[in-house]
Amino acid sequence: MACIAIAASHMSVLLPPSKFWPNEETIESDLKEPVKVNLDLRQLDQGLSSCWMDEYGLHPSSCFWQGVTKMMIRNVPARCQQEEVDRLIQVITPNFETRMPRSSSCKCKGYAFVEVDSPATMQLLAYFLWQARVPTRQSNRPLKIHPANLEVKSMSL
Repeated sequence: MACIAIAASHMSVLLPPSKFWPNEETIESDLKEPVKVNLDLRQLDQGLSSCWMDEYGLHPSSCFWQGVTKMMIRNVPARCQQEEVDRLIQVITPNFETRMPRSSSCKCKGYAFVEVDSPATMQLLAYFLWQARVPTRQSNRPLKIHPANLEVKSMSL
């Protein structure tokens, strides 16, 4: 789910800044012509823009976490083992699935995905991991978290 602002003939999707999506995009809708979606990051409302922090990711209080069951964790140290991340998550829930991609030299690529069984559990996990570090590593960089399965629900105008 995402926060969406709609005007009579214009639809804007308000997203925090990221290198993972472009600043401007065109989407198809029920209208005869495509609706232009402008992601002007300078015009984010104060409430949403204050939820995203480049160092930590998306704050757990953000509406973007509603209904989410899969999280992307970035800034995972290169030599970190999946078991270390699993032990960290087990503090919150025993029911989860972790995927941590590795490079050809068997080092962590710097990110991991965690999927849990319910949005409520994900909310607890997000608060737990917010500004956290892997305790078995000496890294000064905190983990950076955000939803991995964001869905923008289609809306008829």
